[in-house]
Amino acid sequence: LSFPAYSTLTLQLKDRVFDSISKAHQTENFVSLHIRRADGKKECDTSLARMWRYLQCSFNKTNSFGRLAVLFHTDETNTCYLDAIRQMIESLGNSYVDLDTTLWKVLQEYATSIPNGERLLNNFMRYNAETALDDDERIIFKMEQ
Repeated sequence: LSFPAYSTLTLQLKDRVFDSISKAHQTENFVSLHIRRADGKKECDTSLARMWRYLQCSFNKTNSFGRLAVLFHTDETNTCYLDAIRQMIESLGNSYVDLDTTLWKVLQEYATSIPNGERLLNNFMRYNAETALDDDERIIFKMEQ
């Protein structure tokens, strides 16, 4: 058995992730939110107060899209900070999607569905899929802090 090219697998995985999010959050409207905390903390203010203002401004007048699924990814590990961001996103009428967790879950399911799929369970594949998701035309807009 030959193993498909990683580019093909990445595209298939990306579609599965979007399908999973669409079903779980009942929307086709996606936004990417990437907050860099560890390596970007000194360059950008990502305090909760600043993020609240940023999110309010960014989601202002997005009602025409309906409910947005906000694909959130970060290098932050503080659960209090992460929960506060989730609450902010939801309080603005949008769905919070932990992209790292969702991507890993779908990747694991996908890996069991193809021959030699365990080879996909690595950071290289996760990074490729996350990049492909972020660059997909289904993303209405991207936010990065």
